Amino acid sequence: MKKFFTLILVLVGICSAQAALIDFETANTDWQFVHTGQANYWTIGTAAGSAAGGSKAMYVTSGGGYAYNESSTSVSWACIPVIVNSQEAISFDWKGATESCCDYVRVYLFPSYQLPTAGSNANGVSGVISLSGNLTTASSWQNCAGRK
Repeated sequence: MKKFFTLILVLVGICSAQAALIDFETANTDWQFVHTGQANYWTIGTAAGSAAGGSKAMYVTSGGGYAYNESSTSVSWACIPVIVNSQEAISFDWKGATESCCDYVRVYLFPSYQLPTAGSNANGVSGVISLSGNLTTASSWQNCAGRK
């Protein structure tokens, strides 16, 4: 059994009072995907069963559909800049029909001056704030309130 390891990332910018809803329904060009050389990677699309409240969602694929290559270990990133301050909460909906041993998602805040590297995790990266533990094995939609 090969490990399949994906991470989703949220970038921190300057502090400011701002409320925002980021969804996948509109053509959002702010997302940056970091996955060069990875067999499995994040994408935004309309794959059946992937959306919580609309027609689109972000999910892992190995070629466009709502499926991935189980024999390949991958670390891929989906990044979007956000502006947060200490008064704001960050939350998100997620689900994952995964193997609890080795398939999971983690959510982080990164400093705006630093981007992740495909194939590498966030361990030991200066200034990174974890918003979740390992998110795994949830066949129904869950809400994670990652930071308040």
